[in-house]
Amino acid sequence: MPEPKLERLHNSMPRNYAAALQDDAQQAINNLMKMEPTEIQLYRMERLKKYSPYPRLLERAAELLGPEHYMRTTLQARQLFFEGWLLQMESPLNPDSTLAKNLLKKYRRAVALQPEFALAYYQMSTVFDRLSPNSDSLLFYSNKSIELAPSWTWAINQTAYYLYFKLKKFEIAKTLLEKSLNIDPDNADTWGTLGYCHYVFYQKSRDIKHLDTMEQYLLYALKLDSTNYNTWYNLGVLHFNGRKDQAASLPYFLKASRME
Repeated sequence: MPEPKLERLHNSMPRNYAAALQDDAQQAINNLMKMEPTEIQLYRMERLKKYSPYPRLLERAAELLGPEHYMRTTLQARQLFFEGWLLQMESPLNPDSTLAKNLLKKYRRAVALQPEFALAYYQMSTVFDRLSPNSDSLLFYSNKSIELAPSWTWAINQTAYYLYFKLKKFEIAKTLLEKSLNIDPDNADTWGTLGYCHYVFYQKSRDIKHLDTMEQYLLYALKLDSTNYNTWYNLGVLHFNGRKDQAASLPYFLKASRME
């Protein structure tokens, strides 16, 4: 007859191994939802390298836990999510209806297994940006992700960016960004996004005050986080295109280029 302690140890080993297998994927999801700079500022190739093992690790973790375990569907949902996202990152951004259908199939299966999966809904919205352009669908799924994760400032900021940059709905975008700042007033990404929003305001009105406000917000974003490529680049755009001052733009563009 097996010794009870050894039997308990034997029974716990698959669970512990499964937990270890899915830990990195879980941490990546946590970091994305918490807006950790080390995660959200990864370049595409860095993400591909980091996330490529996740689908197989999640699949193996689900197998170890067995069909009756309460975490199985969550792990399967995450597996489908990362499979879709990796395929999306590997593919060109020009319109491709076949690719869009394949991605949406994976993301929809993911949210069917885990209905509260805000990240998956957000990635569904990105499919409708360039791969299968449809502003109504993009906003529907991005708003769904915000509804499920109302304090997730990344989704709020990216939705605002789409609203002002693509649809020219400036006031709605500004309201969203102000909501984001109410959630986290020290979020560098929000200040940077709001700063670029004022550049689009300037392009429409040619009112110089928007360039002044843009610079104020971008410099504050740098104070909060000096490692964000977009902030340095947009300061270069401010001086080069907005103020027509090539000399003033150069240090910002150089700084951005060193961060690529």
